[in-house]
Amino acid sequence: MIRENINGHYPQIDHTAYIDPTAVIVGNVHIGKRVYVGPNVVIRADELTDIYTVGSITIGDDCNIQDGVIIHTLGDACVTIGSRTSLGHGCVIHAPCNIGAHCFIGYRSVISNADIGDWCYVGISVVAEGIKVEKRRVVPTGAILSYQQQNADLLPVIDKQRCDYMERVIDSNIKLTNGYNAINC
Repeated sequence: MIRENINGHYPQIDHTAYIDPTAVIVGNVHIGKRVYVGPNVVIRADELTDIYTVGSITIGDDCNIQDGVIIHTLGDACVTIGSRTSLGHGCVIHAPCNIGAHCFIGYRSVISNADIGDWCYVGISVVAEGIKVEKRRVVPTGAILSYQQQNADLLPVIDKQRCDYMERVIDSNIKLTNGYNAINC
């Protein structure tokens, strides 16, 4: 289901993106080229402030939004996801939030009020709230980072193995996008 929000914003989706029929995309959402949006994804930019403004969600080119992901704005706060980023199965991204390019957000992770730099790998079931993660860092599986109580700048630097994995996930999902678009023509 793709529909406008109560302010009349209708999702802007590049014609090369693939949106699974079970996905729900509402409102002030911008989806780039060759983006894969999997089954049961919810992307909503429809929550209003007291003065009836609403934030936006921008998803860059070549991203993949895997099964069951939820992306949501908060009033006029925004979510930006950089190009070639993967959002793993079942993760939640809540505004305000900026996730850089070439990132991987692990399955079942919750990211809110955060700024994640380019080329970051966020492990499975991470909870990150109110933090800034510098580029090229790894947030270990199961980590809980809240309002910089832990020094996010001390996180390990990403290694070649994780970078290669992240690129394989992107390439695989671009093939899915192209394949599903080909059979739906």
